[in-house]
Amino acid sequence: MMIIIIKKKKKKKKKKKKGYVFIQFFFLLPSANSFRHVTEEASFLFFLLLETLLETRAMPLAKDLLHPSPEEEKRRHKKKRLVQSPNSYFMDVKCPGCYKITTVFSHAQTVVLCVGCSTVLCQPTGGKARLTEGCSFRRKQH
Repeated sequence: MMIIIIKKKKKKKKKKKKGYVFIQFFFLLPSANSFRHVTEEASFLFFLLLETLLETRAMPLAKDLLHPSPEEEKRRHKKKRLVQSPNSYFMDVKCPGCYKITTVFSHAQTVVLCVGCSTVLCQPTGGKARLTEGCSFRRKQH
């Protein structure tokens, strides 16, 4: 078994140089119970070797998190998107009988009737409202 003791080399007070701080390494050999000094060059090489072994390498991501595709954004929860946006919208629904246009909320929770002929335009479900067959709709712009 070998134990490594690391000590920083003491220098005289001079102008500080940029770069690596040289470290002296002493190897403690249990059988001999003595210190063996390692030269400055060898300690520098050993320091570089330790640095490369301990360095964590950044793995490239499989997908770009900053620029998700529009389909992927639509599938996400409304609050977990890059920019929060609701799933609901307003739409203009055209009655198949009298061709009058009525504005309906996409997630309406009540039965919506036509103003002109009292035909059922949509029925509520657990989430989005289900349009009646024959009704055409257009999503309203902001």
